[in-house]
Amino acid sequence: DSLEDIDGIVYVTNKISCSSNFEVRLKALNLIRKNIVLGIGCRKDYSPEKMKEIVLQKLFEYNIDFRAVKTIASIEVK
Repeated sequence: DSLEDIDGIVYVTNKISCSSNFEVRLKALNLIRKNIVLGIGCRKDYSPEKMKEIVLQKLFEYNIDFRAVKTIASIEVK
């Protein structure tokens, strides 16, 4: 089989970007896999806006698409 006969490529991933040697000349479809679980701990009365900003920044740093987040969990300590 020859790669010249391929019209496109499908990525099943949780990444923002997938790189391959084929991407330049092929159409690509990214199917975002929802398999990321975030465990978040913070102090009481922490700003939800600040938390969201930090989480999105970290996901970006690790090349994880925010749409891949399945669950966000925390623990409530008395």
